[in-house]
Amino acid sequence: MGCTPFVGRAPMQMPMQTMPMQMPVQTMPVQTMPMPSAQMPGMPVNGGQAQAAPRPVATTPAPMLASAEPRPKVRLQAPDEPVQTPVTRLTLPPPEQFGIAAQPAAATVPVAPVAATPAAPAVDWNIAKQRLDRLNPVAFHSDRLAHGGFRISVLLPARDGTHHIEAEAGSEAAAVAVALERAEAWATGR
Repeated sequence: MGCTPFVGRAPMQMPMQTMPMQMPVQTMPVQTMPMPSAQMPGMPVNGGQAQAAPRPVATTPAPMLASAEPRPKVRLQAPDEPVQTPVTRLTLPPPEQFGIAAQPAAATVPVAPVAATPAAPAVDWNIAKQRLDRLNPVAFHSDRLAHGGFRISVLLPARDGTHHIEAEAGSEAAAVAVALERAEAWATGR
C-alpha cells in the first residue's frame, strides 16, 4: 500500500549550512616491511618468483593557499572617540533692536496689595472633601490670585452639561467656604 500522499505543499527541508574546515594534516612516516622470499600462502606467483608487494606511496598534504592580503586582526576594542570642538554660545540681540521697548513704570496700573490677615484660618480639607463628595462634582480647582486672594471653582453635573460655581476671597478657607455654600444651595434648589 505505502504511505499516504502529503496534503498541501511538498515538505520543506532546511538547507544545511556547512563550514569548510581546514584541519592540519599530519603524515606518519611509512615503513615498508621486508617480504620474505618464500611464497606466502594465497599470493600469486609470476615466473616462479613471488610477486612484490606494492610499495605504499607517501602523500604530502597540499600546501594551504596563502592569500595575498593578511587577515585582519580583531582586538575587541572600540576606536578612539573623535575630539569634539567646543560649542559656541549663541546670544540673542536685545529686544530694542527689534523695536520692542519695555513699558515705562508710570504706564502700569498699580495693584493695591491685599492686606493679609495675620491668622488666616486653615482649610480643613477632610470636611471640604466630604462636602464635595456629597455634591458629586465634575471638577474642583483652586487658584492663588496675583493680588494675594484665592479663587475656588466647582463644576457640578447638570441636565444639560455642567454648572459652574466660583468664589473669590482673601483667604483660601473663606473662598472654599463660600464656594461650597453656593454649590450646596444650587444643588438643593434644582
